[in-house]
Amino acid sequence: MLIRAAHVFTLKWLFVAFLAGWALGLLYLFWGNDNVRFYAHLIGIQDKWAAHFSPSTTPRLIITGGSSCDFSIDAERLTTQSGVPVINAGLEAGLGLSGILLYASRLTQPGDTFIFAAEPDSLSEPPGFPLEALRLFIFRHEWDLVKQSREITGEAVPLSSLIFAARPGLDGFAASVGRFITRTPYRYDSARVNASGFMVTSFRFPLDSSEHALRLTPENRALLVHFRDWAAKKQVHMIYSLPWRYAASDQLIVQRRLNAQFLITLSEIMPVLHDEALGAQSEPDMFSDTTWHLNEQAAEARSQMILQEVQGHRFWTHNELLAASGSL
Repeated sequence: MLIRAAHVFTLKWLFVAFLAGWALGLLYLFWGNDNVRFYAHLIGIQDKWAAHFSPSTTPRLIITGGSSCDFSIDAERLTTQSGVPVINAGLEAGLGLSGILLYASRLTQPGDTFIFAAEPDSLSEPPGFPLEALRLFIFRHEWDLVKQSREITGEAVPLSSLIFAARPGLDGFAASVGRFITRTPYRYDSARVNASGFMVTSFRFPLDSSEHALRLTPENRALLVHFRDWAAKKQVHMIYSLPWRYAASDQLIVQRRLNAQFLITLSEIMPVLHDEALGAQSEPDMFSDTTWHLNEQAAEARSQMILQEVQGHRFWTHNELLAASGSL
C-alpha cells in the first residue's frame, strides 16, 4: 500500500510539474517569444490591408513566400501606382511550406491570382508544420485554419504537436535571454513596416555567396499539387515567381543555370513568371541583411517586374528553361 501511495504521489507531482511547465511555456509564447509576436503583428497588418478591398474587388494579386517576400513586395506602392489590388502575404520560411500556404490561403477569393514566391530552400525541407507555425496558430487562436489544414494543404495539423508547441526551443529561449541581458533589440524591432506589410531594415551584413543547388522533394511536390488543385476549385490561379538572391559575379552564370533547372521542375506544376535574371542578382548594393532580403530600391524594381510579367502573361516555356539551364 505504501509503495502504491508513493507511486500515486509521484504521478500527481509529475502531472503538476507538467502543467506548470506547460503554463510557463504559454507565458513565454505570449510575452517572451519576440519572433512569434512580430509575425503575428505582421499578419494583423496584412489582414488590415486586405480589408481595404471589398469582396467584389477582383482580380487581385496575392503574393506569398518567406521573409524575402516581406522585403521585396511593396503592395501599397503597386496598388497606388497601377490601380491593381495587391496583397503581400509573405511571412517567414520558418513556418514551413505548409504553414506559409495555409496562412496565405485565408486571404484568397475567386478570381485572384496567387503568386507563390517562396525561397527554394523551403521546397527541400521536410514536410509538415514546424514548431514556429504551430506557435503562431496558438498565438493567434487560428483554430478554424487548423481545422481546414487537411483540405487546403493535404496535411492535418497534428493536435499532439500543437499541445506541446508552446514550450520554448532552447535556441529561441537563449536568444531572448541574451537580448534581455545585453539590452539588444529584436532583429526587426527597428524595421519599418508600411501599411501593406512591406518591410525595410537599415541592418546591413556581409553577404555570403555560394553556388546554390535547388531541389524540390517529392513530398513538397505533392503538397504544391494539392494546394494548386484546391486553389483551382476556388477559381484562384496559382503561379510561381523565383525570389531574387545574391550571387557573386563569378558565380552568376552557374547559379542562373541551376535556377533554370529548378524552374523546369516547378513549371510542371504551375506557370513560372519570366524573369530574365532567373532569380540571381550580382549587385550587393541591392540587398540588406541577408542574401534574400532586398533593399527599398531593389524591392521597387522587383515589385514592378512581377506586375508587368503578370499583366503581360509572360511565363517561361519549357524549351526556354532548357536552353537557360544549358540542357539544349
